[in-house]
Amino acid sequence: MKPKSGFSRVLPYYHRYRAQLILNLTLVVVLNSCVTLIPLLTRQLFNFNPQHWDLYIAWLGVLAAAIAGMVFCSHRTIRTGSQLGAHMETDMRRDLFAHLQRLGFSYYDRTKTGHLMARISNDLSTLSSTLHQLPADLLSSILSLGGALAVMFWMNWQLALVALLPLPAAVWLGIRSKHRFKQHSHRIREEIGQINTNVENAVMGIREVQSFANEQLQMAGFEVINRRFCEAKCDFAETIARYAAFMIGFMRVHGVLLAVAGSLMYVFSGLSMADLLAFVMYARFMLAPIERMVNFSEQYAQGVAALERFSDILNIEPEINENENAVAPEQVVGRLEFEGVSFAYAQTGSPVLQDINLVINPGSIVALVGESGAGKTSLASLVPRFYDISAGRITLDGVDIRELPLHWLRRQIGVVQQSPFLFDDSIRNNIAFGRPDAEEKEIIEATRQANLLDFIDSLPDGLDTIVGERGVMLSGGQRQRISLARVFLKNPRILIFDEATSALDNESEQRVQDAINRLFKGRTTLIIAHRLSTVKHADLTCALRNGHIIESGTHQELLAAQGYFHRLHHQGAL
Repeated sequence: MKPKSGFSRVLPYYHRYRAQLILNLTLVVVLNSCVTLIPLLTRQLFNFNPQHWDLYIAWLGVLAAAIAGMVFCSHRTIRTGSQLGAHMETDMRRDLFAHLQRLGFSYYDRTKTGHLMARISNDLSTLSSTLHQLPADLLSSILSLGGALAVMFWMNWQLALVALLPLPAAVWLGIRSKHRFKQHSHRIREEIGQINTNVENAVMGIREVQSFANEQLQMAGFEVINRRFCEAKCDFAETIARYAAFMIGFMRVHGVLLAVAGSLMYVFSGLSMADLLAFVMYARFMLAPIERMVNFSEQYAQGVAALERFSDILNIEPEINENENAVAPEQVVGRLEFEGVSFAYAQTGSPVLQDINLVINPGSIVALVGESGAGKTSLASLVPRFYDISAGRITLDGVDIRELPLHWLRRQIGVVQQSPFLFDDSIRNNIAFGRPDAEEKEIIEATRQANLLDFIDSLPDGLDTIVGERGVMLSGGQRQRISLARVFLKNPRILIFDEATSALDNESEQRVQDAINRLFKGRTTLIIAHRLSTVKHADLTCALRNGHIIESGTHQELLAAQGYFHRLHHQGAL
């Protein structure tokens, strides 16, 4: 599929709210019609004949109606335009968030969270403001400029030509400045992303920062990024200031030029004072689009830059492709088989796993051991297709997992991470994340299975207790048991377990271990093992080194073989 770019990416949002857009543009047409009429009506008042007071009052009434129409349409135009922008921003943010949910782990491995936060908040706010103003401003500029010029040529074509003389210079400058505005906007947005990333890291790591007394180091790093942002803003301000100064000067010169030419025509060509006054008013209307361009130029440049970044993310294709014709099996036995599996991360291209052959029988426990970087976590991550293999295949009950519905596959697999992630929400909602449609009694049963019920009963708010960001209000053992309860509630057939009990105190470890043993029963389990006690109870242990399985067998068999596993065991690596 050809990537979309530019305004082709946002056209569907205009189409979705076309009724509001049409209403907004219709109001713009009426507004500009009223504005165009006002100088003509004023001209009629100056041509007042004392013998026709009734006509004077009539023209005065029409002028008042035109002004009232202008005020009413201005209010409605701003309101409908802002509402249109709000709806478009909401939809764009929803679509961007949904797209981010589909992107694989590889994308997040190479993308900073702060940059994503800038895209989904600041960028979309700027973009929506630009998008809802652009059609109305463009149409208003065309109508006000076209209407003013048409009436001016009708009134006095010689003076109208004088009014047109400086316009090409203004247009040329606008086109020339557009590229610079765009470059500066890109730079500013990148620096904002760096600031967001730096702040996020500092806040999330505040305990480490303060425990090492490195507040000044953090401040020094932040000051560098913050200063770069300031420099980018100042450079942009200089470019905008030059452009604005030229345009303001142009408008003043244009006014003086028109006044000189008009006064000469008034003296020598019989131009009436009423016509000259109306002409000056229309000249202001003609300059209004240029003045609007000056005021809108910075926002427009930022909006275009934001649109490109919005398009860039939506153009990223999910790396995990799903077979549209995939059919979910009626039941899951739980037999996993790796057949000649190789894998390399997209960022490096270097092989992490090579020619892995492994059979995990239903209900069995297989432990993966090896030194850091051996490929244990990478191998486990391939089963739920967090990453896709480079060669070979992985089957579930004889079916290639790439031929299974992705959502269905992941519903059959429970993942217990070494450092469990908890949302800044209640204990109830954190557990129910395993199965959002679960009933209250099922959630309570999951807490009982995870040895968490006594702890919850001791809390004043029980299941409604807020755990804080990443579960900061809880101990390590409590966080781990909540993550286990989440998996109990999900009740998957296959379990991937990254062992994480080594950092717990004895009592917490015993409670967690009891829950883990209960969780393992009847499930096909793949363990990333860090401790000897886990390996002892595994049906099969595989020792990985440099991306290869170099040994496999039971705990006793591997010790007896006096090989790599035996060395790990006696070095205390297990």
